[in-house]
Amino acid sequence: MKISLTNSQTLEMPVAQAHLIDKGYEILRQMAPSWSYPAGTELFRQGCDAQDVCLLDHGMAKLTYCDKEGQEFITGLRLRGDVLGVSSIILRQAYPVSAITLTPCQVRRIPADKFQQEINANISVLHYLLRSLIRKTLDQEARLIGFGLPARGRLERLLAQIIRASGDTNSTGVRPLPSFLKQWEIAQLIGVTPQHLSRLFKEMLKEGALRRENGRMIIAHLKDLL
Repeated sequence: MKISLTNSQTLEMPVAQAHLIDKGYEILRQMAPSWSYPAGTELFRQGCDAQDVCLLDHGMAKLTYCDKEGQEFITGLRLRGDVLGVSSIILRQAYPVSAITLTPCQVRRIPADKFQQEINANISVLHYLLRSLIRKTLDQEARLIGFGLPARGRLERLLAQIIRASGDTNSTGVRPLPSFLKQWEIAQLIGVTPQHLSRLFKEMLKEGALRRENGRMIIAHLKDLL
């Protein structure tokens, strides 16, 4: 059985281990009810005591960091199946970043003590968390490798990731960019200045790959990005 990790990488895994991963995910889902959160909801805040972990059942969230001077940085995106806040619970430390929903999300908030008990007692949950950690590591490597691509290519890869994470397209076959993903955050994720990103957007708008509707940026040519 192959477990997909990135667009270009897969991890060969025995069926028995894959079963443990699937079982681990289901165990986590059963540990807390699913709550609906609108886009723009802060799931937890940087510097606050870790009270729970957040399992994303549906949707997409961003992680942000604010330095001592008050400058904000986006550190990553999190998708369906990701568990947010694990390191803080295990190490008993405050959340190092803030987590904010980018799209409407279904989230299961698992209390810290209940989560600790489960990872100490259940190997299936540990396998699932290990697989998630490996995937994040490979995603970071793929992102670094991606910096060898032209800026336009890096932007298209990010848009493709957003498309895959956002669910079904609407009835017109297009998809808006999440309104809570700011332009400067997109620029940081692909390693360009906001000014250069603006030029890339203008280029793609001129080509018809993107378009603006009611003040929002719309991804128009989905198949070209997937």
